[in-house]
Amino acid sequence: MKTTKKYMTILLSIFMILTLTAQTSVVEARSQNEPETASTATHYVSINGSDSNAGTQSKPWRTIQKAANSAPGGAIIEVGAGNYGESVNISRGNMNFRTNGRVVTRSISISGNNINLSGFEVTGATGHGLNISGKNVIVENNIVHWNSLGNSTNGKCNSTSGGSWQSGIKLSVGADNVVVRNNRSYNNCGEGIAVTRGVNSVVENNIVYDNFSANIYIDNSRDIVIRNNTVSCSDVNMRNGKRAKGIYLGAEYYQGWGNQRHNISVAQNTVADCEYGIVLGEPFDGGLTSNVSIDANTIPSGTYRSISILTTKNQNIAVRNNLIFNSLYVSHPSGVTLSNNQIVSMDTTFYDVSITHWAYDWIETLYANGITGGCNSNRFCPNNPVTRSQMAIFLLRSKYGSSYNPPGATGNIFGDVPANAFGAAWIEQMVADGITAGCSNSNYCPNNNVTRAQMAIFLLRAKYGSSYTPPQVGGSTGFNDVPASHSAAAWIKQLAAEGITGGCGSGNYCPSKSVTRAEMAVFLVKAFNLSSP
Repeated sequence: MKTTKKYMTILLSIFMILTLTAQTSVVEARSQNEPETASTATHYVSINGSDSNAGTQSKPWRTIQKAANSAPGGAIIEVGAGNYGESVNISRGNMNFRTNGRVVTRSISISGNNINLSGFEVTGATGHGLNISGKNVIVENNIVHWNSLGNSTNGKCNSTSGGSWQSGIKLSVGADNVVVRNNRSYNNCGEGIAVTRGVNSVVENNIVYDNFSANIYIDNSRDIVIRNNTVSCSDVNMRNGKRAKGIYLGAEYYQGWGNQRHNISVAQNTVADCEYGIVLGEPFDGGLTSNVSIDANTIPSGTYRSISILTTKNQNIAVRNNLIFNSLYVSHPSGVTLSNNQIVSMDTTFYDVSITHWAYDWIETLYANGITGGCNSNRFCPNNPVTRSQMAIFLLRSKYGSSYNPPGATGNIFGDVPANAFGAAWIEQMVADGITAGCSNSNYCPNNNVTRAQMAIFLLRAKYGSSYTPPQVGGSTGFNDVPASHSAAAWIKQLAAEGITGGCGSGNYCPSKSVTRAEMAVFLVKAFNLSSP
């Protein structure tokens, strides 16, 4: 395929990429999708509530802290929209915090175990914005920005802290089996995401940019995976006249801890326009660094070096399959294996979709047909999930053509889609076309991610019309994880029958998995037979 070429600018302009909110199971009123799994009682927090209330839907609490202190173990805590301005301490375990609308708070600390936290906007903290020291914690779909203000003066980040940085999202000592995913962390006056003395944790699918210190910093931690993150830098926050580092693997001294940095994987991340893309720094004791893999990352640009290995004593350090803008630097090669790293031209349409990307052809086709211009400046964000509002635009442009524009929105269709909301006109046209009736309770859930099961229904309804019903599923769908009794089984089977999908691999379809932007490109190009450039 002939590539449409764009020359990259040195300065990366960051725009608002996604509004990341709680990922709850979605019930399509018309789509025969599965309902939300039943769980223990839900307790409620509202900006108009009172902490003397019982925490019910009709009598909600006023503060998130009250819910953290009072809700029983196993409870779901749903926080209504509003600017709460709290510093919340979640010290008790086994709770699920989620939001219903935009919820803003100052800081959140999680020392309890078995906590899920999703959909919060954390801003204005003097120290860490979101600090995790508990076990078995999932932190996802949060927006964390303009925190670590102890490292700022007169509204600007500075270096007066002497290098003792606070973080937007922090995994502190005690953090074990923590997942940090699908968050956006930016403009914090320290690290964007930091893991300090953490163990057995994953940092994945986050968007991290323009933080003052390293954007992602893994410090003296073990058994850590950093994958599928999108990291970028500009001149917004300069430290000593230089941009921040993209991903930095350090090993600072902590009394009684020793050098425990090992078993670290840095894979499939995109790092653009930072001083360094990825750095493996020398440990505090000059000791052994072992079992570090830096694999299949894309570093299209930067102001100094793409990947630097600065360690002296190495064992099983593997740097392989990376697409980089300049040569690797390795200070002491013994114990370091370099393989299949390529210095490549990044003149492709989207610099985070190289010509070796599995969905390159499909994404280029989507672009050539005018369906999308990417997620922001020269980027497609292929690993980001697709929200329901974004899906409405993708779907209708693919159906009607790139020049199509729906009638103006009324704001009267869904309670959570006012006329000025992103994608409102497209969402209302989806209803007019009979493709959807919303998620539940007269809402559309515009910021929820689209699952692969839902996508099967959306695609076939958009393609054939609101009255379309697929053939009966029969005895088998052909996918191991989609039984004939699945609510979307017939739709999924028909999608496969038309050659639009072959599943997610190993004979599965992954019906509950969120659709990524790369997967969406494949679905749309095949479903609507979009012509290749």
